[in-house]
Amino acid sequence: LLLLTFGQSNSLSQMSEKQTPTLVQLEDGKAVRVGAMDYNDRTPQTIRRFVGDTMTMLMNWSGTLPPTSPEESRNPKPDPGVSLGTKKVAQATWQAGFALSENFRGEFLQLVADLMPQEVFKGNAQAVLVVNYMSNPTKVENGKWKMSMVANLIIFAKGDNAGKAISFNKEIFVKSVEAPRVPAGASELEKAIYQVRQSGLEIYAIRDLIRENL
Repeated sequence: LLLLTFGQSNSLSQMSEKQTPTLVQLEDGKAVRVGAMDYNDRTPQTIRRFVGDTMTMLMNWSGTLPPTSPEESRNPKPDPGVSLGTKKVAQATWQAGFALSENFRGEFLQLVADLMPQEVFKGNAQAVLVVNYMSNPTKVENGKWKMSMVANLIIFAKGDNAGKAISFNKEIFVKSVEAPRVPAGASELEKAIYQVRQSGLEIYAIRDLIRENL
């Protein structure tokens, strides 16, 4: 019994000294480095990338659809938009809206529709969000963070190469959610919606950022 106990203790000691695997191979063959973390935790880099990508998709309007092939890169398809009442938003904006929480998405998309020149859908206007500063995420509580963004929304009308800059300084609140699994046989539309939630995050509030200094 003494020898058996000693053997088990030795085996457990060797197992505890082994390094934890840090690489995971994905279905497409890519290997990614991983580390242990709490279920509700997200790295600052993940949060910053998610917020940056989401805000860019929400606020960049070109009047054309994102290309899905080399041919569409050369000849972009017009963006028909998605109707929200009497106004429309760009399809990319509508898609990015699924990165917002359910009780916030409709309200924010309506604000975007009110801000978006409808001439975008005639090819007579476009807009670009220029981010000047984005803070690191600050933890609000377990699984929730906030970030500050200082940006300008520059709207170009037809014949106006200078553009009109609108201050877009916001405080953005983010929380962790379960990343969805793409079901077998999902349509392209469903895949596009699931894609914006793959980080396991969603934005649940956006409010004006009050800057104390110029």
